[in-house]
Amino acid sequence: MYPLNQTEPYPRNQWYVAAWRNEIGRTLFERRILDEPIVFYRTQNGDPVALAGLCPHRLYPLREGRLIGDRVECGYHGFTFDCSGACVGIPSQTKVPTRFATRKYPLVDRWEWTWIWMGDTELADESQLPSIETIGLGAAGWRADVGVLTPLGTRFSLLLENLMDLSHVSFAHANSLPGSQSLAAIPATISEDGAVLRVDRKLPTGPLEGFAAHLHPDLAGTVCADRIVSEYFGPALVRTGGRYIQPVSGGSARAFNFIHGVTPETPTRTHYFNAIARNFRLDDDGLSQGVLAQMKRVIDEDVIVLETIEQYLDRHGSTTRELSCQADVGAIRVRRQLGAQIADESAATPRILPIMQLKTHEGADQS
Repeated sequence: MYPLNQTEPYPRNQWYVAAWRNEIGRTLFERRILDEPIVFYRTQNGDPVALAGLCPHRLYPLREGRLIGDRVECGYHGFTFDCSGACVGIPSQTKVPTRFATRKYPLVDRWEWTWIWMGDTELADESQLPSIETIGLGAAGWRADVGVLTPLGTRFSLLLENLMDLSHVSFAHANSLPGSQSLAAIPATISEDGAVLRVDRKLPTGPLEGFAAHLHPDLAGTVCADRIVSEYFGPALVRTGGRYIQPVSGGSARAFNFIHGVTPETPTRTHYFNAIARNFRLDDDGLSQGVLAQMKRVIDEDVIVLETIEQYLDRHGSTTRELSCQADVGAIRVRRQLGAQIADESAATPRILPIMQLKTHEGADQS
């Protein structure tokens, strides 16, 4: 038995998906991430910028200001900040102290997503981005399609655990994924490869039927090895795969990846980004449209389940304990890894404030 999750803090020394690339442009755009309002825009050269979303003078939202060249002017008193977060103009005084600044967040464009580092800026390292090319995003020989951004009214850890235990597919998605009723009874094996945690379910070898035959009509009736996989690349990214087809008669393995970007918005809300990628039928637009529509139906079903659980966690989480079974092995491992990551960060680094106050006492600081 495990105690039900309480509202937890978040791992901060971590790259998260902040936005679709095309969401960030020459208009100020705000999104709350890890309970911090952040304002985004692109410079005239196209580089993405993220600053703390509240002007540190009087906490007025910078999204209500205006972009002048590559600088943001607050719409309340005209304090102006450059791309580094430095305050470079105060209309009511001629001198701007050098320490007057707001926080800048590291950003990286990768595939159709813009990623943000929410923790200690000195630790931001692009080499720690998930290896999205290995799961088909921006990789040769793959087709990747942009999915949807779903606002999810639940803590991010519930979504991660849902994705790492696909036995729920047999029940929560019985209508949208017909033929999946037997999945829950298939034993799961768990393994780790570097930083990636993998849960693997191998289906019985046999002729392709149902959804698999729809994906691979040229293999219909062919005996194939088939399996369903969840891979945890860290708190920000999970890949679920179905189906992974290996024709027994020979030929290349075929993969269809459902890719999940998980970004906490608040302690009980999550930005849920989705994409799909495959290494077959690359020019089939109709297949992409059909699978994207089906994925949206599946997500809508997950939203209902997870938001219902969140309501009961809020009411009963402090007094109720939960049971776990063999199928929960991946979800429980993720829960423990998250707890360890959060504990390590809490012990190693102080809380990073998103803004710096521009006054140190009651009088205006002109020094």
